[in-house]
Amino acid sequence: MNWISKTILGLFILSVSALPLRAGQESAEITADSIIYDRGKEWIYAEGNVEVEYQDMTFKASKIEFDREGQVLTAWGNVHFKQDNYQLESESMVYNLLLNTGTVSGARIISEPLIVYADSIVLKGKDEFFIPRGDITTCDHNPPHYNFTGKDISLKLESRLSAWKTVLFIRKLPTVYYPYFTKKLGPRRLEWSFDLGNSNSSGYYFKTKVSYLFTDNLKIYTGLDLMTKKGVGFKGGYNYRVDEGRSDSEIYYVEEKDTDLTRGTFKLSGWQRLSPNLALNYRSEFNSHRLFGYEYDRDGREYVRDNLYYQFSADLNKSAYQASAYFDRKEVWDEDAYRISRYVLPGVSLNLFPVNLPGRIIFSGDSSFKRSYNPTEDYWNSAIIWKGLFRGSYRLNPSRNYYATLTPGLGYDGVLTERDSIRHHLTLEPAVRQGFYNRIFLGTSYLWRRELENPFALLTSKFSGDISIHPIRGLTLSTKSGYDFRDGVKE
Repeated sequence: MNWISKTILGLFILSVSALPLRAGQESAEITADSIIYDRGKEWIYAEGNVEVEYQDMTFKASKIEFDREGQVLTAWGNVHFKQDNYQLESESMVYNLLLNTGTVSGARIISEPLIVYADSIVLKGKDEFFIPRGDITTCDHNPPHYNFTGKDISLKLESRLSAWKTVLFIRKLPTVYYPYFTKKLGPRRLEWSFDLGNSNSSGYYFKTKVSYLFTDNLKIYTGLDLMTKKGVGFKGGYNYRVDEGRSDSEIYYVEEKDTDLTRGTFKLSGWQRLSPNLALNYRSEFNSHRLFGYEYDRDGREYVRDNLYYQFSADLNKSAYQASAYFDRKEVWDEDAYRISRYVLPGVSLNLFPVNLPGRIIFSGDSSFKRSYNPTEDYWNSAIIWKGLFRGSYRLNPSRNYYATLTPGLGYDGVLTERDSIRHHLTLEPAVRQGFYNRIFLGTSYLWRRELENPFALLTSKFSGDISIHPIRGLTLSTKSGYDFRDGVKE
């Protein structure tokens, strides 16, 4: 093309670079390598690095067609559409500027923190979508580490998300099935929840929690627990979140009726990202009494906790595993006496993320080495620990109103120490989870565990079950119970 033709084309593009897409209202700025405008048909065609700006919307594509009479814009090829509260990337798009409706093919919607992937999307309004089938996540990795896959998805930005027959995938492995899933979107400053039920340690209880979003990154909360066995418990804390780290803290206080003791605990934990794959973690827990939150075993012995426990670790995260190096320390006070009960330096561990095997079987495993010191008996001890677990996941009679999930598990674990011989165990743990109308959930499980070398000593044979009911949003009614077959003891 000679310089005269280029000049004429440039003047033509300049002459139509600002077109009134809606008569008598605002105009749209159109820029492209080439633009064709048919005044008789009220039709515009643009190709090559096309960009359209209209009101709060921006379209970018390889080529577009625009019907001025119907106010319909059609775009193809590497389409980017942006509004104030979201952006959309797709292969092609048809959009009605007058009604803010349209259809999209091969799309990704980004509206922090949500990311939606779908083959097709129906735009029902300025910020409302219907998705026949799609993936939803808040992970910005590609592919995402976790996502929900559902059907008949309704999405209203800053309002609500709902979907049918939804499955939660973690690293491409199906983990949880929801017949119907719904979630309120947008910032909510004030949140509340109730938990009503019964447990062996607390008796009948009614627990409340009220949270307030103080800033976009900081949430503070307080709560009151009413328990027939323990009495009245008070709690408060905060959750702090940023892209490169988090911090959580909680304090709990109760005057226990069954022991006449005043007890309290303080917990602090968090992590800080040092690089994309490396993070620094810390965790600490202080208990005013070693029997705080105690339980009794079947022989009447008490399970006690350390007065002070803290741990620091560095974690390396990869796509298939997590490797950690850590240090921890435990301290206790026996009346007026103080002692360090144990500390570990160093400790290293390797955790394999779940692997999907044939037959809907998932394998996970971990191993660790730690060298610990016991000041009371003044000795060092090294230990190698390993664990492997095979677990299946099978849905039975799934429907919109009822579902059941069977998850049989087979595990093997062992430990080798300097002072003791090798000990290893075999574990069976089948479980069934049922849901009705996404409001009533029943769970049953059985745990069988044997020590293989002594000789096949039965360590655990226990059945447990739970029921939870969610009649309205924020209210949970639950109860849990168990039975130990070894001694016929109800838990």
